[in-house]
Amino acid sequence: MLIAHRGNLNGPNPEFENTPFYIELALENYACEVDLWVIDKEKLLLGHDRPSILIQPSFLYRPTLFVHCKNREAFIYLSELRQFLSLEEMPTYFFHDREEFVFTSRGHLWCYPSKKAIPYGINLMPEFNHLSPEALVGCMGICSDYIAEYSKDYL
Repeated sequence: MLIAHRGNLNGPNPEFENTPFYIELALENYACEVDLWVIDKEKLLLGHDRPSILIQPSFLYRPTLFVHCKNREAFIYLSELRQFLSLEEMPTYFFHDREEFVFTSRGHLWCYPSKKAIPYGINLMPEFNHLSPEALVGCMGICSDYIAEYSKDYL
């Protein structure tokens, strides 16, 4: 599984990361990780360091999204949404800070960047530690700013 980190395909692009248009482009060929904030129990905003771009709830209704809940309210919002949407509509969601790994809402092992890949996990940003394609064999997935480059080895 190949996941575009914040919609990036060929490297970081802070101007466009976590914007709906950029994410839609990434979703044409890959799954995509996005950062979600929920404010006042109903305002949904994308943004990495702070809530920035207001979205409609329906933007999240797709299983190819991996939603990094940036605050407690986002996690609660998505947990409650599960009772109203089918599995085919629900995104995968998770909360993490600097834990070595966490489980997502679908039971995937989401792994923080590490010097060693975690087998069967979705390894985040393997380029941070210069992990080779061989080191990633056996991983369930890769989430990267350079996912188009990884796709040459994994598609």
